[in-house]
Amino acid sequence: MSRFKSLSTNLLTWRCTATNKASKKKFHIKALFVLALMLMLTILTSNMFGFEQENVGETTNLEEEGEKKSETPAKPRIESKNTLEAVLKSNDFTWWLPETEDELILPDKVYTFYAPTHELTFNSIYLRENYNYYFEFILVTPHNISSLQIELWDDENRYYYIFADSLTVDYDQNEAFKVPFGTARDGGYKIKFTSYSDTNFNLLFRLTEGCEVMKDIVDRPEDIIHLRCDPFPPAYISRCVELKSDWRYDFYMKKVSATAEGLNPIVVLDYTVIDLEGPDGGEVEYPIYQGEIIASIDDVKHFSFGTSTGGLYKFQITVQSFVENVNIAQAVVKKHELTDQVVVNETKKEESESSSESSGFSFEEILKDSTAKMPTSASVFTLLGMSALFGVVLTVFYIHRKRGSVKLKL
Repeated sequence: MSRFKSLSTNLLTWRCTATNKASKKKFHIKALFVLALMLMLTILTSNMFGFEQENVGETTNLEEEGEKKSETPAKPRIESKNTLEAVLKSNDFTWWLPETEDELILPDKVYTFYAPTHELTFNSIYLRENYNYYFEFILVTPHNISSLQIELWDDENRYYYIFADSLTVDYDQNEAFKVPFGTARDGGYKIKFTSYSDTNFNLLFRLTEGCEVMKDIVDRPEDIIHLRCDPFPPAYISRCVELKSDWRYDFYMKKVSATAEGLNPIVVLDYTVIDLEGPDGGEVEYPIYQGEIIASIDDVKHFSFGTSTGGLYKFQITVQSFVENVNIAQAVVKKHELTDQVVVNETKKEESESSSESSGFSFEEILKDSTAKMPTSASVFTLLGMSALFGVVLTVFYIHRKRGSVKLKL
């Protein structure tokens, strides 16, 4: 009887061991199945977020294009006393480039003029666009000059006759002549001095660069939103500028090229402001000047203009001059807002009310908003971590379950 009980106990122990081995084998198979299921879930979830990778890729491409554009060398701004080597280092030869280093240096020297007539020519002096330049000269020998003339040609062969007068030495005042000239184009300018005198004489000539045109007459140059100097002819020029609604803007106009003595310096000006985005898509014209006279280079025209609508505005300028060419500069300055409160557009108000009464966002919109703010790598690692954590929880659950199932009561 005892041998039978011992045999029965051994048989049950063997069956329990076998059952444990079989259950462990099944557990390993199920664990592998769970891990495979987690891996498939991760792959499917990554595919669901695939659109995010495309969006990030597009953004990266745009950033790379922006970096490439920023790496493109900009047109160099040549300063007075700059060197030719500095210009050559820019590797940009798409614009006019001076031929020698001397052309990058503005004249500042005493020159000798010989009787009875003499010409001093600077073939190509580089001047920047929309800048004031000053021709300063003074006699440095005790002589009186019958006539001194200064003529100017830009790189498009426009001709300017800016000075013609006699010179008398005056040791008491010792003041130099100062002739202003505002440039409408940049490039190489040809400058020619012509003298008529009974004796030889020496003349100090200095060409200096000032500030940008109009910035010397505007109270707050940092508020300028449009600055331009145009050559006339052509007799008619139009410019377009974006203006805000319910704002005050100040307009300034001035003749910036000097006219030689003996010529008529008067300029007749017509000026019209046009709102290009008026009612029903039409244009609204505001005539400002009709036959307005600019008497001299010191005569500045100024008016204020308040906008009722925002958008694109066009400025039409018509100039009649009695000399061959003249440069007219204009500046538009933002002053202040005219209204204390912003008028809400009714259409936008209705749209905002209807959107606030909506039931809510869809899952796709929420998913799009959330993924747009999360990088691709971060989302993938997050999904992998969540899947791994879920797998660990299931594995622990199965281990505890199997441990409880193999306990046998004898």
